[in-house]
Amino acid sequence: MVSNKKKTLLLLSQQLNDLKLNLKPLIEESLKYAKNELFVYINPCLKSRLINPEIKQNLIQDRYRLKQIVRQLYQYSFKLNPEISVTCLLHNVHQVTKPIRVESGFSYDQILTDFILENLENELDRFLNHYLPNMEPKKLTFIQLNADKNFENFQNSQNESLDFDLIKKNRIYMNSVIGGTYDRLHSGHKILLSESVLLTKNKLLIGVSDGELLSRKKLSDLIENFEKRCENLKKFLAIVNPDLNVITERITDPYGPSITEPEYECLIVSQETSSGGIKVNEKRLQNNLNELEIHVVNLINDEASIFVDNIGDEIKISSSNHRRRLLGTLLKQPYIPYEEGKPYVIGLTGGLASGKSHIIKDLEKLGAAVVDSDKLGHRAYERGTDAYQRIVEIFGNDIIDEYGEINRKSLGKKVFNSQIELKKLTDIVWPEIRRLRDIEIKRLFDEGNKIIVVEAAVMLEAKWHKNVNEIWVVFVPEEEAISRAMQRDGSSLEKVKQTISSQMPNKEKIEYANVVFCSLWEREFTIRQVKKAWDLLLERTKSDIHT
Repeated sequence: MVSNKKKTLLLLSQQLNDLKLNLKPLIEESLKYAKNELFVYINPCLKSRLINPEIKQNLIQDRYRLKQIVRQLYQYSFKLNPEISVTCLLHNVHQVTKPIRVESGFSYDQILTDFILENLENELDRFLNHYLPNMEPKKLTFIQLNADKNFENFQNSQNESLDFDLIKKNRIYMNSVIGGTYDRLHSGHKILLSESVLLTKNKLLIGVSDGELLSRKKLSDLIENFEKRCENLKKFLAIVNPDLNVITERITDPYGPSITEPEYECLIVSQETSSGGIKVNEKRLQNNLNELEIHVVNLINDEASIFVDNIGDEIKISSSNHRRRLLGTLLKQPYIPYEEGKPYVIGLTGGLASGKSHIIKDLEKLGAAVVDSDKLGHRAYERGTDAYQRIVEIFGNDIIDEYGEINRKSLGKKVFNSQIELKKLTDIVWPEIRRLRDIEIKRLFDEGNKIIVVEAAVMLEAKWHKNVNEIWVVFVPEEEAISRAMQRDGSSLEKVKQTISSQMPNKEKIEYANVVFCSLWEREFTIRQVKKAWDLLLERTKSDIHT
């Protein structure tokens, strides 16, 4: 069964020991109904409180068992369907949890339960309105899960290090600190943050990497901006545990506030950053501060990588894997929606040596009609056109060659180092290219082409994106572009860097992008990105280019 409900709330009322045994079938059944998001609320007192509202809410005492359940929930749901975002609420751990705050934006349109509601609907409605208020009130669908009992236990991680498991040791800290990039929160992040919640009663300081710390990350140009990552962290934790005071701080070095703040007692790290925890304590001792107790969170493997384009994927669930999977997918809705009877125009752009020409050929093979703006640019300079006349009037007759044509090298020398002169030129040429482009699009559409790709290096600089349905951006990291351009053109390092610095940066281009490609890896992987993008495009435009 596939549900059209976008946000599902799963209520689990079993005792933790029972829940651990039944978790697999419950996850499997839940994912049959969930579509976009699944929120999981664990409260062993829930059904008792619905039957008798006078019963007090007990705290969940076995935090280690809860940790195991949360970890298994994230890992198994990701394995079954990595496209569904799962969030496990950790309420009533350190104290009876306050209602979720309005600013969290928490909402749901479907409720799943592991118990029979019988005549409890009204009591459940009151409970939800108080503790789990729906910020987008709507008619809810209630479904009782019929998950068969499964006594096959999840296996604990073979790499689990109990020596550094402070939850197993039943420790609780008033204030803890944690650090990371937190780009597009995934199951690995959520496990790390969940264990932080289970350890921390009052304040959690999160150092969020930025600046130079991001430069060596894979596909760093696709990393969300600092503000967006902080917003996502706070929104997630406001739902997971509304009682926790969450502070985010920008860090541009490996230590951040972990080596300067005296009030913190615990440092939460992953297996791969555990050695950094030792260095943090060395720095704290040098600063006459207390050592932090270190809790190590075990990583989980990315079992979904066998189903995706996984060239270069890491074994663990990671943001870099997720960024790779974004390539060729729709990152945001089209600028202009598809409309029957009109051409669907894709604006393709990219920087120097990004691989645009290869992708254009791939799209042509798949059935796209292509408009080459560079060729149209040459036509804009041709003798006899209005643009030709205006260019000569402004820049002088000395740019005309012996055949009466504009010598673009001579013209280039006049505008190369002057933004004022360059703007005079582009104010003439860009509108002319756009006029020629529109004529070419109409011709191709009249010939029966439904999807038309316009290639233009200055697509965004010329603001042509406002007149196309989607923008597709091709990029490679700057160091790769420099290497390719020097090898391809025989240009000097200085000249290539000068050219790249004059172009819009990758990250800025990507802000405009509906779809992004990266040609950094083997050619086959780029082709798969393009094929993925093309297939998704045909779906959303309801196009069959072969008819």
